[in-house]
Amino acid sequence: MAAKKSGVFKFQKHDSIGFPAAEQDSRFLKDCFVDTGDLSVLLDVGSPKAVIRGRTGAGKSALLSKVRESSRDVITIVPDQLAFNYITSASFITELERLDINLTPFYKHLWRHVIAIEVFRHIFPDGEDGNIFNRLLDVFRKKPKEKKAIEYLRKYSDQYWLNVQSATKEIIRHNEKEITGSLDTGTAGKLTGSLPSASAGFSARYSTTEKSDIKKVGSEWVSRSQTALLSALPSLLNQILQDEDRTLYIAIDGLDESWVEDHIRYKLLRALIGNVRDYNHGVTNLKLLMVLRQDLWNTVFRETQEKGQQAEKTGSLALDVTWDKANLLKVMDLRIETLVKDQYTTATIGFSDIFPASLGGGRESNKSTNSAIDYILERTWLRPRDAIEFVNLCIQNAEGKSVFNRTILQAAERQYSESRFQSLIDEWGEMYPGIREFIEFLRNRPWHFRLDSVPQQDWDNLALTCLCKEESGVLNELCSSFNESKISGPDYRKAVCELLYTIGAIGLKTESHLESHWYHVNNHSITKEEIPDNAEVYVHKALHRYLGCDQRSSTSR
Repeated sequence: MAAKKSGVFKFQKHDSIGFPAAEQDSRFLKDCFVDTGDLSVLLDVGSPKAVIRGRTGAGKSALLSKVRESSRDVITIVPDQLAFNYITSASFITELERLDINLTPFYKHLWRHVIAIEVFRHIFPDGEDGNIFNRLLDVFRKKPKEKKAIEYLRKYSDQYWLNVQSATKEIIRHNEKEITGSLDTGTAGKLTGSLPSASAGFSARYSTTEKSDIKKVGSEWVSRSQTALLSALPSLLNQILQDEDRTLYIAIDGLDESWVEDHIRYKLLRALIGNVRDYNHGVTNLKLLMVLRQDLWNTVFRETQEKGQQAEKTGSLALDVTWDKANLLKVMDLRIETLVKDQYTTATIGFSDIFPASLGGGRESNKSTNSAIDYILERTWLRPRDAIEFVNLCIQNAEGKSVFNRTILQAAERQYSESRFQSLIDEWGEMYPGIREFIEFLRNRPWHFRLDSVPQQDWDNLALTCLCKEESGVLNELCSSFNESKISGPDYRKAVCELLYTIGAIGLKTESHLESHWYHVNNHSITKEEIPDNAEVYVHKALHRYLGCDQRSSTSR
């Protein structure tokens, strides 16, 4: 059906201005992408910003998608396709981890191996019948480090033009042979799980001498076999790309998924971040880009902290994806215009054409503004995904209409609020098992209350509810510590507040002369030590309807 020129249209029930996931949103992403200045920074190979960091729904994958569109030389790596789960079935790695041997160099080496494979497959897709390595050896004949790296790569050349999964498995098998070859047969058999005694408990499995031997051999293996390659591969790839006169981007996405067991995933991610820093610093015409949720970044550094390492050295790599009101309005304007033009009319229709200029008074007495754009954005975490969903729900509630009124917005808000409640659980549930009960703690409370106004019985009930769920994790540990009087009541209450603030469920005002703080506004962290007993708590407006928050402030009664 051809679009009309009259500007007259009516929304249908299944109309939409987009979808949550970037891979499902290609129609709108192509014509409605709003660049807040991040894209040029990512494409600048001279900029250290390479880790696209932000909360779920902030537009991280959309940015990476635009990088792919902006250059012909982009390699996409998805960890789920790399056979890293083979690590968890490799007994020797599990055993070395249990013996507290630092495998970080090995994990960095795995990533360098994968990156080198992908670069070679991209630049030399046919493999030149294996002659590429002979040519490179001739080019680097006077550079021993680079020659060693080429010899190493040639060893796996049969795997290169098959698939990267096979190559990943091969490097793990090769390293297993190398380390077990330095041990006696019995110890090696236990290490790899090939002897019956390998099924015994860890303490009973090895003698004191065997443990000492494994530690010694494992530590030597890590330092000996990886160091030269770790320093040589960036230099080698730098020369190759300069010779080819090409600028290459490597986009690594899907890291938020469960592609390997968590304790290994955190170490692999830490190793990857290190490689991003080293490659982008050492290879002029190459830029590694990776996408990572803010909470996962925090978890990685908390779980893998090593003595002497400084977070500041990697913090400069992060490009935080943030939005303001003006740019979010652009997102909605462009998407509404695209929907209407594609299906109804060639007239230019934007946000202000379908939403009322003012919403009138209403029952909200918590300093709500009367404009539709503010009404919507106050109920988001300043992310495109939130705003898009709210508008989509308005459209669903406006079937047969072309403009929205306050009744439609409030009907959409009821659905939106429940959806955002569930989205918080989905976003943070992996990091904080049992998070649902903590958010539910806000149910039927005033939208604005003082921390010390909550009855102690409510705090006790929260701890008991959490413990009855029998879920492991930091929340269970917190409630258990409080229940067993290992921490005081005030410390427990403040720890709960710190958590709810971090996930975005509440804002906090810690001093009377300060404005309220929201983590999603400027990533301003607040620790429990900074939270006074009389701190003022503000429940996020996205949750008001679903949690039944009283619109009267308890601090003003």
